[in-house]
Amino acid sequence: MTAAEREAFLTEARTAILSVAEEDGGTVASPVWFHYEPGGDIVLFLEPASRKLAAMVRAGRATLTVQDEGDIPGTGRPPRFVSVTGPAELCTPSDGDAAIAQAFYDKYLSSEMQRRYAEVGGDTYMTGKVDPQGDTGGMVRIRPERWFTRDYGKAGDRWDEVVGVPGASTLR
Repeated sequence: MTAAEREAFLTEARTAILSVAEEDGGTVASPVWFHYEPGGDIVLFLEPASRKLAAMVRAGRATLTVQDEGDIPGTGRPPRFVSVTGPAELCTPSDGDAAIAQAFYDKYLSSEMQRRYAEVGGDTYMTGKVDPQGDTGGMVRIRPERWFTRDYGKAGDRWDEVVGVPGASTLR
């Protein structure tokens, strides 16, 4: 993918896999929602007590992988993915980050779900408010440093042959 293609891909509402090295040499990898604006950092909101947040704070780096698995058995739409690695840091959300939190909400939750989520206190780590256990927000920023991308549709006619669907490389 070109830089513009990968950045556009990351602005779409998708679930990513966050991977972080753990102290014992293993890796914690789990699904997350994220926010990205072209040229900026990747922003995540993680629960304060989460294993992935603890590992990320210790490691100071993380990898985020986002995919569109395509539809090989059906239409033959080709898969695509973006994987980005870089320094990661825990930030306390500030008033200036309210727009990011709202964009995150709007991207993944209906207005009704946003209201319900706030009612049960689920937004504490997105807003920096202190929750009843005394934990504050878990806003994480990953600064993109290394990119690995693939758009199998760019294989052109070879992709069409692999899946046996003429024109499959042009499907989106």
